[in-house]
Amino acid sequence: MYLKQALLPALGLFALAPGSSLSAAETTHGGQVSLAFPTGDMKDRFQAKTGFTLGLNSVVDFKNGHALRPRLDFMQSAGKQQAFEVSIPASGSPFQVLFFTGGATVKTTALSVGVDYLYYVSGATDQGLYLVAGTGVSFNRATLNVAALAGGGLATAYGSGTLRSTAPYLNAGLGYQFNKHFGVEAGYRFTRIASQDMTLSVHGAAAGQPFSGPFTQAFEAADLKTFTLAATLRF
Repeated sequence: MYLKQALLPALGLFALAPGSSLSAAETTHGGQVSLAFPTGDMKDRFQAKTGFTLGLNSVVDFKNGHALRPRLDFMQSAGKQQAFEVSIPASGSPFQVLFFTGGATVKTTALSVGVDYLYYVSGATDQGLYLVAGTGVSFNRATLNVAALAGGGLATAYGSGTLRSTAPYLNAGLGYQFNKHFGVEAGYRFTRIASQDMTLSVHGAAAGQPFSGPFTQAFEAADLKTFTLAATLRF
């Protein structure tokens, strides 16, 4: 369902090709691969490491330096292990509530579909400096994995939970086109995960007695900001 939601609007954007109302414009197809450097909440709260982005796009050249670029992208960034503290209702164990401390990692992914406006300073889209501004829809997901201990090892718990949020995104940047096939680009991208309740699926053991069950944790909204460095290809 997650993939289907993104692919349907993508099909509409990639229909900007000969045979449509934009058939007078020249269209080329390609893709990009980039490094994604997290900033803001992704770096501070999620402890995200440098990730990657893979994408497909089409460049619709309207001449005189103006172009549109419909695009479909997938971004992923894994997080470093960080300290985690939580009180978990331990129904089925000898204790009603256990206070756990341990480690947690967050993996962030985003599947997005959108369109960029490109302005080439030289007036030609096959060479030179260009500016980028774009927007679209991003299907964001953050997965939390927890391993924790309580009471100096008296109890152990493992859990995982997922946050999902559909939100608009904005991006801006600049690039340089070396020839009609290859270019480089630097940019900044912003989207967010909305505040919500996250359900952790928890299992563990306390004093030798197993326990399991869902645990709901309130989650504050988080901004997903990345600085990207990309290599672009056209075919």
